Amino acid sequence: MFFLGLLSFFQMTFIPGFIFLKLSKFKLQNKIQIVTYSFALSLLYNYLLVFFLTTIHIYKPLVIYLVILLEFFLLIYLIYRERIYRNNIKRFCIYPRQFLGILKKIPIVNMIIFILSFFVFLILIVYFFSNLGKVFNVWDAIFSWNRWAVDWSTNQLPVLTYEYPQLLPANWSLSYVIIQNTDVQAFAKAIMPLFSIFTTLLFFDLAKKKNNLAYFMGLIIYGLILYSLYRQFITSGYVDIAVSFFAFLSFYVYVYNKKEEFGIQNIILITIFACAAAITKQSGLIVLLFATVYDIWYLYKNKKQLSKKVFLKVIILLIFIILIVVFLWYLIKEIQIVSGVDLSSIKYCIHDIYKGDNLIQRLNNVIQKYFISRSIPERIISIFMSFFLLLGLFKKESRWILIIFIYPFILIWCFFFSYDHRNLAVLLPFLAYSSAFGINFFIEKVYKIWPGLKKIMNFKLMYNFEKESFYVNFRKYNIFLTIIAIFLVLILSFTINDNSIIEQQLSLQRQLGYPALNDLIYKYKNEKGIEGQIITDYWHLGLLPEFKDSSRRIAFPGVDCNSNVLAIFYDNDPFDKISSDTNYLLLSNRLSEEILEKINKKIIDGEYNLIFEFEEYVLEDNRLEEYKFIKIRK
Repeated sequence: MFFLGLLSFFQMTFIPGFIFLKLSKFKLQNKIQIVTYSFALSLLYNYLLVFFLTTIHIYKPLVIYLVILLEFFLLIYLIYRERIYRNNIKRFCIYPRQFLGILKKIPIVNMIIFILSFFVFLILIVYFFSNLGKVFNVWDAIFSWNRWAVDWSTNQLPVLTYEYPQLLPANWSLSYVIIQNTDVQAFAKAIMPLFSIFTTLLFFDLAKKKNNLAYFMGLIIYGLILYSLYRQFITSGYVDIAVSFFAFLSFYVYVYNKKEEFGIQNIILITIFACAAAITKQSGLIVLLFATVYDIWYLYKNKKQLSKKVFLKVIILLIFIILIVVFLWYLIKEIQIVSGVDLSSIKYCIHDIYKGDNLIQRLNNVIQKYFISRSIPERIISIFMSFFLLLGLFKKESRWILIIFIYPFILIWCFFFSYDHRNLAVLLPFLAYSSAFGINFFIEKVYKIWPGLKKIMNFKLMYNFEKESFYVNFRKYNIFLTIIAIFLVLILSFTINDNSIIEQQLSLQRQLGYPALNDLIYKYKNEKGIEGQIITDYWHLGLLPEFKDSSRRIAFPGVDCNSNVLAIFYDNDPFDKISSDTNYLLLSNRLSEEILEKINKKIIDGEYNLIFEFEEYVLEDNRLEEYKFIKIRK
């Protein structure tokens, strides 16, 4: 199982994307582009593969194994081709002594910023390793995104997805299909920190390419915002950091190649990565819109360099990519919604959730929530970010991205999606990027007052990585390193028992929701035994391994429930419709007063037997959560 899980991890993150890059002969500049593009393209390829196989009902382990076998032969072919045509591959390498030499050549503030940016990257690496072996444990991840992944793994289109796209659930399902077990979530969850890690690599690569300290500052600001406002989303299974990565990757292609000779491949890559953003979460559709407008403008601007035939081919190709990758899924969803197979969440998100607030009230709520009611550090971050974003308008590198994309998106968010700051996450790297250039402008003005500042800080890095660093040939070590890697994988595969992996994953799943409440339920089950169904509004009960088939998730009348979760709604008294196989109730204090009175009366009258009561204070929601576990059959 460990070997298959590891195989699924590399299938999700590298192998198919790397093969596509090599076969397509895209001209890539460095190793960062190879690994980052391979990561992004692998995820998109896997989504299309899963979508296609599920549509024709052959998304099964044997088919996936055959696909992976084909990829293996393609890799062998590519390695053989590289050996013939590239006999002297050299790779960029900086040793510790060389790194210290770099620091000595740059101003002290530049050195501090360089070290801080590297520290941000290391922290995200720590997040990656600390996330290994974990399971999905936050609300949307377990009740929506991973539930959809499980649906995919059963060879069917997921149900009740609303308008949510499925790039990540489709990829997670690959690990479930390859290892043939939906309880082992570790390999699917392992990919989540990679989105923030690769975003920092994009900042680093831009800094190296442009020889500008502002990109390192952008990396630090990105890490600061990520940690202060979004750190719980780095590993959780929420897709907001993922959609921001794809959006910024599309922008990166533009910035990196802005001054290069016009190339069709850049237009194609921008469109592909924007499509990936759009099929990760709905906010990516805005990214795709701006990317499409830019593509059309760029093609028109360079039409003299293209023949009419080539121009037409490019337009048709871009339309085809958008239709296949993005439009097809949303079209299917809209058809299902109209036919009643699925539901729409648009009205709830942009209207109902605001409970009648008009646009001015919504804007006022944003100011209150993000500039007044926040903690002091968060308010400081918000105020300084707003200030430097304004200054970013005076730098050509950030001016148009602010005017055309960032500010319009912020306004849309304020008026329609500000109920959750996660909906703004797609802007995260762009905010960091533009803020860094705002700081750049501010420092340039300070130079005029304090010219001596240039001696301790200069936005030119004053170090040319490509020119001053050396290259070393690693070819003679490749076979040796490959043998060691294969040997280690084989050792781990034989030493790590399948049952131990499964039990570790199940043990973590038993802690979902309120672990103390779970312990009480398990204790009663072990001592007295539990037979029959449990009706409950504690939805986490259905995720506990031993209760997946013995609990019914129900939203009782009067309960403020999340509309994204599959639930059974009763119009009348739910207790009148309890089936004969239901012997227990596990109910919260969020029920209506009428139902609570009925429950208490039945307990007093002896019709129901109160087994235990549970209380836990929820700090995030500032409320006391109470549950009663009741036996209703004598």
